[in-house]
Amino acid sequence: MTKITKVLTRKTWIWIGIGILLSIAVLLYFILRKPFDPFDVDISDVELELSFVDLNKELKSSDSLQLLKLRDEYKKNNSEILEFVMAGCLGIDVDVDSIYARKTKEFYSYKDIQQIEQGTQNITTDEKLKGEITDAFKRLKIHHPSEEFPRKIIFANTCFCVNAIVNNQPTDIPIGAFVIPKEKSIIVQEEKYIGGNLSLLQMPPLNQFVHNWTTNGYKKEYLKRDVVEAWLEQFFFPVKKDEQADVIHEAVRYGKILYFLHAAFPDMAEEQILRYDKSKLDWSHNQEKAIWSFLVENELLFQSSEKTIMNLFSEGPFTPNLEKDGKNESPDRIGKFIGFRMVQEFMKENASEDFKLDKLMSASAEQIYKSYKP
Repeated sequence: MTKITKVLTRKTWIWIGIGILLSIAVLLYFILRKPFDPFDVDISDVELELSFVDLNKELKSSDSLQLLKLRDEYKKNNSEILEFVMAGCLGIDVDVDSIYARKTKEFYSYKDIQQIEQGTQNITTDEKLKGEITDAFKRLKIHHPSEEFPRKIIFANTCFCVNAIVNNQPTDIPIGAFVIPKEKSIIVQEEKYIGGNLSLLQMPPLNQFVHNWTTNGYKKEYLKRDVVEAWLEQFFFPVKKDEQADVIHEAVRYGKILYFLHAAFPDMAEEQILRYDKSKLDWSHNQEKAIWSFLVENELLFQSSEKTIMNLFSEGPFTPNLEKDGKNESPDRIGKFIGFRMVQEFMKENASEDFKLDKLMSASAEQIYKSYKP
């Protein structure tokens, strides 16, 4: 073997060795690299002005003169908030001084109301809870910085109000939280987070419209997710007048809301995101294919009747028409579960550095449900 051949052979082996090392390095990179996580964001530099107000404390600790002063202050700056809580929920006329002051003091003197107030103390003073809510909105601000965000979270006792009169109009209240858009504020109905075993709930008139399946959800663990969900539904994904209002579009809209909710609380368990207990979540996953088949075979996906929408998306003891062997073991709001699963699968397939949550907002219902294969 000549000297030149030896040199060439040595160089060849060197290049082969380099090639092997590079191949190993590339292989290790793909094996060890962290997969893209759309929920992984850094909120350390995010600024958000969000205050928490204990309206109950302000009301119950005030004498008549202070109540009038407080009322005038709220009417001047946050008139919708005062109207919602005092007039809309509690039926207290805020415009007549003597009635307003007397009725407010009477309300907080009732034994049952005092029992509720005792149960809510660990809510309004929970700084960890307030921090978690603030951090949740900071995460959403990273995902969609141009959107509106709340300025105030107001804790109030609405005496389990489920339908308030606001601006002379009856207004349904979702469980636990209600957004006042004009004030960029969220009312937290704190009495709905102290458990459902209060004797007050078993007596008229509350027992006529507050059902067991509702009180089962009166848990403090749901408060933070309810606050954020209410905001997402009002500002991020509002119902648009020109938008098609059928089952599939509602499912995708709610699916996006729940996906963004999970982004706000990335470590929250899925059953808490959906407001299910573990058994209801397991049932839903086990029956997912059967539920989808039911919707397709009964041609419900493009149904827009109010009854169908209510059956699939409203709170209740179960979702109607999902009986099996004479029993209906389904959870309520199964349409929201299906929508959440659609969006989860869509993002599992598409989420990347080039397709983050801001692009999910504009993704059409057609794009999302056509890629769904339970």
